[in-house]
Amino acid sequence: MDEEVKELIVRRRKQILVHSYIYYELNESLIDDYTWSEWAKELYDLQTHYPEESKNTFLYDEELIIGIRMEQ
Repeated sequence: MDEEVKELIVRRRKQILVHSYIYYELNESLIDDYTWSEWAKELYDLQTHYPEESKNTFLYDEELIIGIRMEQ
């Protein structure tokens, strides 16, 4: 279970990063806003429910995580 959770966290981080770059830097959109929002919500939920697994994965950034929590 831990490995599945970690893999999903990493997948969502990569998807959000790639599609944010495409949207903001290349002024293109390959996915709709709803899909991006669903990925972001799922990532937030995963990181909230599995904080240790989240910390031990690729692209973990504590300042970003704290910033997201403060906005909620």
